[in-house]
Amino acid sequence: MSEAAAPAHASRRPHIQGIRAVAVLLVIAGHAFAWPPGGFLGVDVFFVVSGFVITLSLLREAERDGTVSLRSFIIRRVGRLFPAGALVVAVTVTAGFVVFFLPRAIELAMDGAASVLSVANWRAARLGTDYFAGSATSSPLQHYWSLSVEEQFYVLWPFVFALCTLAGWPRMRRWAGWIAAAATALSFAIAMVESAQRPAWAYFSFESRAWELGVGVTLAIVLARRQLHPLYSRVLTVVGALGIGVGVMAVDGSTGFPAPWALPVVLGTAALIASGETAIPSPLLAPLRTKPLVFVGDISYSLYLWHYPLLIFGVALAPGWGTWASLVLLVPAAYLTYRYVEAPCRDRASSIAARGKPGRHLAWGASAIVVVAALSATQALGPAAVVDTPQLTAVAAPGAPFASTEQLERTVAEALDQPEAPTSALNTLWPSASAAQFAATRGCLHPPDAVAKASASLQALCVFPADADAPTLVVFGDSVAVSWLPGIVAAADGRWRVVAVGIQSCPPYTVTVTDRTGRDSFAGECDRGRAEALDLIEELDPELVVLSSASGSFDRLVDAVGTSVATTRWREGTRTTLEDIAARTTARTVILPSPPEAVPVLACATRITGTGACGHSPSAAWELKTDAETAAAGAAARAAVVDTLAWFCLDDQCPALVDGTVVLADAGHLTTDYATRLGAVLDETLDLSTVASE
Repeated sequence: MSEAAAPAHASRRPHIQGIRAVAVLLVIAGHAFAWPPGGFLGVDVFFVVSGFVITLSLLREAERDGTVSLRSFIIRRVGRLFPAGALVVAVTVTAGFVVFFLPRAIELAMDGAASVLSVANWRAARLGTDYFAGSATSSPLQHYWSLSVEEQFYVLWPFVFALCTLAGWPRMRRWAGWIAAAATALSFAIAMVESAQRPAWAYFSFESRAWELGVGVTLAIVLARRQLHPLYSRVLTVVGALGIGVGVMAVDGSTGFPAPWALPVVLGTAALIASGETAIPSPLLAPLRTKPLVFVGDISYSLYLWHYPLLIFGVALAPGWGTWASLVLLVPAAYLTYRYVEAPCRDRASSIAARGKPGRHLAWGASAIVVVAALSATQALGPAAVVDTPQLTAVAAPGAPFASTEQLERTVAEALDQPEAPTSALNTLWPSASAAQFAATRGCLHPPDAVAKASASLQALCVFPADADAPTLVVFGDSVAVSWLPGIVAAADGRWRVVAVGIQSCPPYTVTVTDRTGRDSFAGECDRGRAEALDLIEELDPELVVLSSASGSFDRLVDAVGTSVATTRWREGTRTTLEDIAARTTARTVILPSPPEAVPVLACATRITGTGACGHSPSAAWELKTDAETAAAGAAARAAVVDTLAWFCLDDQCPALVDGTVVLADAGHLTTDYATRLGAVLDETLDLSTVASE
């Protein structure tokens, strides 16, 4: 991926080039075809190879010169990695402003800056990026996260190794080995904890990935100046191939990743590398030494750089055949980059580095470590919660509200008749356009474990308006539930006291679910947070409770227990919550089914193709979820479900824009504009005028 060997090294260890080829082909296949299921593990193969090759280079230099030159090392690394990497970033960002609408293009430019600065992994972690969400919504530069991990390794490990050389050869090798082994074990322990507690963070973090590089480092130190018996080589070849093969076919990243489930591939890669450390190469390694695979290994860095931008742009511009077109362009783009940028700059950097005097430059290394450690600590703190604008008595209407359900349905039909809708609205579709963001910035949406602590804030911050004499309407549920809030506030029009009780990723129904990151503790936190929210609703004693939840929770339940069991649990959980509210209050309860989810409009619409590819249909899972909620409401007292499908779709076809207004800000949350325009329809549907006048 990032550390392609020089030609001399490749001639001595051509099987390593073959391993690189297998790794990059796995990554490309995984991204292009979602097969094999563990294709993303090709990155883990690269990590082991990079740790091994870099350490072997440092060992040779230390044995030859008695020290290592950090100056020469950094010149070689920058010359080797930066020109090609920066070229792809520049081309990708420029293409982004041509193809994508402004919000996505600017996000891509920020991704480009993070990539060039080698902090793309920290940016992805801070944004809560879901690596497995699918390529349609991904940044074309998302794959730079792994390059950033390696480049952070290149800052830290050579400095530590240079310190070890102060002990002299061969004690230096022993010191380096013990430090590498200890650091690898520590990183693996951190990865085990992070993979369980915050897996989305663990996927990208340096501290949870360093052990994979450390395995390669330790292997290089152990094998330095040693050659294995040919019999061991054969055994290790088989073990390594099985480890990688089983890993990429059995691991899908849904849980326990990167630790412990990256372990088979990491150890398998180490075994394959070690199998080549013999005077008589095993004939089983012959496939990895073939010229085609060695060639792919030689250009693997450029292949890796180009494959993801080409795939993302290909899918965006031509959903039907763009993947194949991008693969056709990939090899020429990679070869030309390798031939005219990567290789010449690598050779030039090596020439410059060779002219320098050897030196440890420990002060430079210490400064770099301080910078990396400070940045890592800052990122590890995570984003601070944003709570502002404690009161909002009205929502400014973005345009004429839909006067009635009938008018809204006609407008949806008109949008379907004109699929190439005006796209100027997409240039202003910033994150703040999401109605869920509208609610979150007003303290209406809290983590499940903070509901009890935030109860006072929920009443103080999420009341629209703060009028104790008005009847109370509670909006209860997850982020999709509170995305209805601008419309409900517009519908209430000051006649009701609207209180939002939002719990992140946690449905209001009594069913145990996981969150999208797979965090082990979430299920229990959600169940406790829901119970605390119901206590708050009882205290508020509302006249009306409006419930809603995202389809994602139901989808994850289906993945965990199967469709039939998930549907039953969702129906019974909904009924339990409705009965609980009926027992605690005299409120009427209304369920608003979530809008049918879609590919985010900024991912499917481009300046070239418009929004024609953004139409979608309700999924089978969405229909099962809605049917379960309808059945539960039919069996509960004072409960009803509103059929909202016609607000978004006609004949199972759902436009991305209706009357020039973007419907969904992302995959499932309403835009503030569209939610607000639903005010009159919600007033009519929820019968707010009648109840408020009593």
